[in-house]
Amino acid sequence: MRAMDEPPPSQEQLRRLKNTVMGASHRLQQMSQSGEWHGGAAAELAEITRTLDEAVSRLERLLAVLRRDGQRIGLQNSEDSGGGTDRHDQAGRGGGE
Repeated sequence: MRAMDEPPPSQEQLRRLKNTVMGASHRLQQMSQSGEWHGGAAAELAEITRTLDEAVSRLERLLAVLRRDGQRIGLQNSEDSGGGTDRHDQAGRGGGE
């Protein structure tokens, strides 16, 4: 069973993919600024870097929404199951006496 603080596996995978895109963006930026590439290629690498940076921002926003919604859902589920468990425990004790 997952600990309550751990994100669902799909969110963890999304977070890792976001980090991979961020790493690729960083490396492309370094390459575009290295001086190894002629003007057109360096400009294209810089444009790809900007596109990847935008994708990282979008992924971060999506992850924030998923975390927020997951916390709300988690709280609702724990309240629902907590209340149900208490009622069953009390009914079980009362019925057995």
